Amino acid sequence: MRAERMTAMLLMMVLALAVAGCGGGGGGGAPSLMTQLTAAIKREDPELAAKELVQLAYDFKKAGDASHAEQAANQAVKRAGEIKDPPTQARALASAANACGYLGLKTEAKGALKQAQPVAEKLEPGERKTEVLALIGLVYGKYLSEPDNAKYWYEKAEEAVKAMPDPFSKTMGLISIAASYGRWDSAEGKAGVERMVEEARGMAGTIPEDKTDDEKKQKVEALAAIASKLDVLKKNDEAKAAFDDALKIARGIGDPIKKGHGLVDVATSMSATRKGDALTVLNEAEQFNDKNAPDTSFKKEVTNRCVELRKKLL
Repeated sequence: MRAERMTAMLLMMVLALAVAGCGGGGGGGAPSLMTQLTAAIKREDPELAAKELVQLAYDFKKAGDASHAEQAANQAVKRAGEIKDPPTQARALASAANACGYLGLKTEAKGALKQAQPVAEKLEPGERKTEVLALIGLVYGKYLSEPDNAKYWYEKAEEAVKAMPDPFSKTMGLISIAASYGRWDSAEGKAGVERMVEEARGMAGTIPEDKTDDEKKQKVEALAAIASKLDVLKKNDEAKAAFDDALKIARGIGDPIKKGHGLVDVATSMSATRKGDALTVLNEAEQFNDKNAPDTSFKKEVTNRCVELRKKLL
């Protein structure tokens, strides 16, 4: 009998370990997806709840749990609708619609888009409005197979860019639309990326670079972002030329903090397609920052960016 009791106890221990290992929350490890879902649904802050629920929808899908993925996506739509700040609400609703589309929940995706659209259209011109309008276009094109609606909302995004106040903002807005088009795996998506990148290149050419360090920094960021998209389009020679121009301008910035940020901007844009070059520029940024930047919190910001980028590259 004693041996039988020992065997039973061992079996219970093995089962307990198995449950903990499958995300049961034991052993002080990361909370299970179900625990995270319960917490997200109960969270008071609707913005944070919606963001967490969207991510959980993707996580459950990857884990093969379609039922809870659907629950998370539907809850994300619900909580996004509770957000009071219009730009945040529009973005959250569009993100929830995207998650629904990814899961094949077309009716739910359309419902979220119908909530997002009037809010997005009323936003003031700016980067957030452009991103939301482009995301709405992406959901229609990629997941709902409605290219006419996709075209309509992408055109709305382009109109929002035209209303932006300066060449730098307009350039980054066009790059944002290009990035959205890049997620739509279709002929329309590819054509959209190419058109937006070309328009961004033209607009970037109007950003001054011979006056203030702030203008130089803006031109560096814009050129580096364009170069990254050119690499994606396999226009590698043109990408290299744009990266070279961005580096040349970055090295000419007088303010050491802004120069450090400029170099990190270039390295960051290189990181997706040119890891070797990105590491070289990152090393340059770190060495310059260590030797030349005044010892302030601003120097630490550059240092932190370098550390985070190096983690991603290695």
